Amino acid sequence: MKRHADAMQWASLLLLAGALGCAISFRSIGSRVGPDGVLHEPFALIPIGYALAAGSVATLALSLMSRPRRP
Repeated sequence: MKRHADAMQWASLLLLAGALGCAISFRSIGSRVGPDGVLHEPFALIPIGYALAAGSVATLALSLMSRPRRP
């Protein structure tokens, strides 16, 4: 059971790193308005980042709940 919880904690860390990567990418790419007046921005990174962060929290919570309790 310990290996399962450890793997889930690593998965939570990887999901959190992905969420941070999306946030940093969104900030670094930035927005611009094209010559035709169309706004170009990496909007898709926002919901992807939120989904990865939520998955990270859920995975961490599940890994902590699946730990065996000490008597």
